[in-house]
Amino acid sequence: MLHRSLLFGTSVAFSLLLSVPGDTTAEGRDEDLSEEDLKQLRELLKSDDPVEAYYLRALDAFSKADRPKSVPTAFYAGSSLLVDATGSERKVQEEASFLILQEERGDYDQIIPETDEERQQVNQYLSHFHLDRLPPADDPLRLFCQNLDTGNLKDGRMRGKSLLLDRPLKNVKETNSLYLRESEDSLLVVELGPPKMGKRFFFVGVFSKRLKTIPSSK
Repeated sequence: MLHRSLLFGTSVAFSLLLSVPGDTTAEGRDEDLSEEDLKQLRELLKSDDPVEAYYLRALDAFSKADRPKSVPTAFYAGSSLLVDATGSERKVQEEASFLILQEERGDYDQIIPETDEERQQVNQYLSHFHLDRLPPADDPLRLFCQNLDTGNLKDGRMRGKSLLLDRPLKNVKETNSLYLRESEDSLLVVELGPPKMGKRFFFVGVFSKRLKTIPSSK
């Protein structure tokens, strides 16, 4: 479960696997995703797998969605699917995730469990989305996503229908590209690996607006 540490650093128990500042000269993408781009991503997901089909529907919704509305600060609990087709064998991994929005700034990442109890909590949390329902109000992951740190927000820019953010990688002059759109009922994320990976390493994230939390001012 710590595979993303190779890109973003080391996690601690039930903590956030946050990206760390990279070289500011790193070059990322500066254009919105096209329908052809989304088609290439869809082709790497299996419609006959119930979990992957959930994220295929998310990509369809992303295609129809528009740029997110500006909000002062909001936290969202959700889920993501990592797809890695860069090697000879395609790999997928579903993960609990969070999203933070603040005007045209944002942060998105996965919540990585390190104990058996935490892994059970993550599995239980994800199972609610597979059944097309929301985790209950007292779910540990949902509560965790209501108390997030805003210190890692990244500046974004509007490109086409997306809010686009660069995500510097650790110790390399490369960035991931994060595209955020808003549908009627969800915030939707597509994150692509560095340009040299093409579109064979990506994440799809889904964040229901019903899981939105406005943090209390301190």
